[in-house]
Amino acid sequence: MIKLTRNQWCFALVAAGLTAAFHHHLFGFIEEEQWSSIGWYAGGYGVAMFLAGLAFGATDSVAKSRLDLGFGYHAITFVVVLVVGTLAALVYGQPVWPQLLGTAGWAVGLYVHYRMSRRTVKGLDAEEAFP
Repeated sequence: MIKLTRNQWCFALVAAGLTAAFHHHLFGFIEEEQWSSIGWYAGGYGVAMFLAGLAFGATDSVAKSRLDLGFGYHAITFVVVLVVGTLAALVYGQPVWPQLLGTAGWAVGLYVHYRMSRRTVKGLDAEEAFP
């Protein structure tokens, strides 16, 4: 079983709130056909999510250990965005397939991140970490 740190739980809650707010406003922009606003809003959402992950990750007490927490925060973001985004699409009567299609590409990146994080310890190659 995967054990999350306190900061990871807090990040998951913040990410869920940001994602719910993002989708609420996104569907409003789509309904009002404010196409030029969507790009700026999506960029702001991405920056806010990145900064939240950075802040919680940097202050995580486990961050000082040899464990790489980057993949954990990436996986949390993936799950939260998938679940909250899909639920929001269903609640607002929007199609779910764009959410799932975008997530499929992201899943490939997440898998690569997983493989790379298991191959290294805090960015060190296995040969350097375990001579």
